[in-house]
Amino acid sequence: MNKHQNKKSIVSILQMIARYEPMYLPVSVIKILVKSLLTWLMVWYPKLFIELLMQQDGTYRELVIKIVSYAGILVAIWAVELFIGSRESKITERFVQKMRKEIGTVSMGQPFWVIESGAYREKLNMANNIMNILQTVGIFQGIVEGVITSVGLAGLLIGYDLRICLLIFAVIAVKIAFVRITVLYTQKRRYLYGRNDRVGNYLTNTAYMNGGAAKEIRINAIANWFLDKIKAYRNEMLQYQYKDFKVFGLFEGISAVLLAGQTAVVLLSLAKRTFAGDISIADFTMYFNAVITITAALTGVVTKFGEYNMFKMYFGDFSDLYTSLNEEEGQKHTETGFGELRFENVSFCYPGTDNYVLKNISITISKGEKLSIVGKNGAGKSTFVKLLCKFYKPTEGRILLDGTDIWTIDTTAYYKKISAVFQDYTNFAFSIRENIAMGKEPDKMEEVAKRIGFGEAFSKFEKGLDTSISRMFDDGGVELSGGEQQKVAILRALYKDAQLIILDEPTRTLDAKTEAEMYEGFFKLTEGRTAIFISHRLASAVVADRILVLDGGVTDDYGTHAELMNRNGLYAEMYTKQSEAYQ
Repeated sequence: MNKHQNKKSIVSILQMIARYEPMYLPVSVIKILVKSLLTWLMVWYPKLFIELLMQQDGTYRELVIKIVSYAGILVAIWAVELFIGSRESKITERFVQKMRKEIGTVSMGQPFWVIESGAYREKLNMANNIMNILQTVGIFQGIVEGVITSVGLAGLLIGYDLRICLLIFAVIAVKIAFVRITVLYTQKRRYLYGRNDRVGNYLTNTAYMNGGAAKEIRINAIANWFLDKIKAYRNEMLQYQYKDFKVFGLFEGISAVLLAGQTAVVLLSLAKRTFAGDISIADFTMYFNAVITITAALTGVVTKFGEYNMFKMYFGDFSDLYTSLNEEEGQKHTETGFGELRFENVSFCYPGTDNYVLKNISITISKGEKLSIVGKNGAGKSTFVKLLCKFYKPTEGRILLDGTDIWTIDTTAYYKKISAVFQDYTNFAFSIRENIAMGKEPDKMEEVAKRIGFGEAFSKFEKGLDTSISRMFDDGGVELSGGEQQKVAILRALYKDAQLIILDEPTRTLDAKTEAEMYEGFFKLTEGRTAIFISHRLASAVVADRILVLDGGVTDDYGTHAELMNRNGLYAEMYTKQSEAYQ
């Protein structure tokens, strides 16, 4: 990073802190001034005490006055420090909470294909360190304090012996070299730590907090096997840390030896001049304190520059999270209707592959039409839905809504118009009502449930729809069956009252009777709205306006149930076999 970029990073970090907590920087300035004053007092006042003690005509009363004044100043300074510290703690906590929210906002704003990648998870792990960015101000405070202290004391030492100053700066130069090497070394190593943390987080969360995994681990008696995996992860992390400890320990050891040598040289020089009568005991004390203080201050400055480079990397990781948010550059349509949907020669490959999951799909879906998508496993049905939901961008072709490319429509505005139930749907550890409403006013929810045959599904619970569906936060919560869980997800999709409703395998855990009731109510509730549904039970496709048959990522057939049966193709074959199996 060049100097211009480095300055830009410093300014950007300070601007970010000022944006979220504007009072933090003024508080920091006061803290710097107070600490610098305290350091000077601790070097200068002992000299006054010793001189007074050695004066033949000095009085005890004068000494007491100086001690009391010194104590009074220290009390005042510590009182200011205490006040500033309490304010700083409150500001820091507020900042951390704001940054957690910001991380969540940025993460949830990422395109779907970004969050699926392992690289993103590593970046997110590292970007979470942004919560510590306030320490950057602490680092700046330490640097400024160190510089102020060092400049003042350097002037004092130059008057005593220029060679002492040169010796101090030579030792500091070695420290600078070590810090620089450490920063470069850490830049390379942090990716290993990020990847290892991703594995470790998965293992520990799965082993200790995942209910489904807990069942698998117990029924298959693999607790020891899984714990061995966790142990292997921890051993790998310990190896990284041990190697780093040896590298950093070597640098710190050399630095300690150099500082010890410097201290010995300074002490010998001061002792020699004291014995020769060139300086007094009071001067000896002051100069020695000055050397120790300036050495510590400059060492601190160098170390904090190294720490700053680390926090600069955290800031860079956090900033990088925003880059993919610009993928949808050019969005400008926020107010659109919801009419005709059209796929124009749409083809798609998943990122990092050359295999087409969908190829040259062209289809028009009219407003209010009910479309069923059928095909064998791996035919591309769910990928069709993911493209329509803007989870992925077509590799080739366009998806148009009323003639407008959906990728030029504001995503938030677009999502307000669609709802979906996915194969891997998720219900949250809240009440059934909250899971259905998702922030909307919970009006007429029971009525919607009755109209699709789910009216009795949750009445058996004492609290009805207000029952928690997990015991994570509520000991009175319940564990819903697979069918009940799916009913909640379907109700959520319908309750949103969107213009397009997508159901991807919505009834796979429902029995045939409940499925028939659900579809009957579903079509009544979605009258006038567009609906797309995928189901392996082809009986549900019969009532659709159109059926799209996919095979190997291409359109095998398209039309009504009667038309497809008359053509006697793949659909007719699948439907006949499934009907015979049910009979």
